[in-house]
Amino acid sequence: HIFDERRFHVRVHKLGQGWKNINSTRLEAKIGEIILKNSNKSKVVFDNPDIVLNIFLSERIVLGTLIGSRDGSILKRRPGERPFSLPISMEPRVARAMVNMARLREGQRLLDPFCGTGGILIEAGLMGIKVFGSDIDERMVKGTIINLEFYGIKPEKIVKCDIREIHEYFDNIDGIVCDPPYGRSASTFGENSTRLYEDSFKAFKRVLKPGGYAVISFPNEEHHIKIGAKYMKLKNVISYRVHKSLTRYIGIYQNQW
Repeated sequence: HIFDERRFHVRVHKLGQGWKNINSTRLEAKIGEIILKNSNKSKVVFDNPDIVLNIFLSERIVLGTLIGSRDGSILKRRPGERPFSLPISMEPRVARAMVNMARLREGQRLLDPFCGTGGILIEAGLMGIKVFGSDIDERMVKGTIINLEFYGIKPEKIVKCDIREIHEYFDNIDGIVCDPPYGRSASTFGENSTRLYEDSFKAFKRVLKPGGYAVISFPNEEHHIKIGAKYMKLKNVISYRVHKSLTRYIGIYQNQW
């Protein structure tokens, strides 16, 4: 019995009007009594239980145990909470999701060659991944270092360089995760964005291990997503809404070719 010798409590969630006459507290207590009678040495507690049984009452009744919860710490890493921040900075939830998409394990090497204010590197560093970064803007490089230090993360290497030069500083990278500034309010230093994407993917392929993933954020431009597919295998495209009038896309590529 999963409740044997375990501390637990029950939570009832009413979804919709069909259950409005049900007293959630009484139902929780009743279900708790049933579990106690049918298990061995279990105990009802409200602080640090071993098991939280959630019961959702809707058109159907759904039961499930809690396997994890968000502690809210990610909100403390929002751009405005960092020592160095800009309006274009990526939200930490998006950055964390992109790092997860790169399928890296603790101790592996992640490169963000457009590190900006360091949001992606912060999330990767907190996951125990070794972080490497670069940016053509020296202000961004210095800001990234300040932000990483603020969160207690020691980067492996952060340098100022053009995307075409990253092979001079990095190699044997397990995963690339980045948000290129091309096509946004940030400067492209007068260059054509199509050419910049072409050069970027050439550079990615040069430093990324065979089989490694590159996870790239794009503006709403299908053309640029397809550029990457000329150099690496496009595995998936995911869209996410930034706000009411802006949707961005994440391209997931694997260095197979």
